Amino acid sequence: MEENEEENEMEENELVIRVSRLNKDGVLDGFPYLEDQYADGCIDEEVDETMAWLVVNLGNHQDTTTAQEQFLNTKDEVFEYNIHWS
Repeated sequence: MEENEEENEMEENELVIRVSRLNKDGVLDGFPYLEDQYADGCIDEEVDETMAWLVVNLGNHQDTTTAQEQFLNTKDEVFEYNIHWS
């Protein structure tokens, strides 16, 4: 029974995007989300008080799409982004 439960668990990966706290609003406006993806909040960075991480839940996708990466690469407000796998 435990094996079936593990198979049914949905894998959820996160895209985290490092931005300035002052410029975080609107960074994801127009982001090309896939059907099961959504913005999932903002985490203030503990080390650098001027920065924050925007979180995008990637659903069961393991990576970003080319369109998503191009979107982020054209934003001056984005300093870096990474995938966190669960």
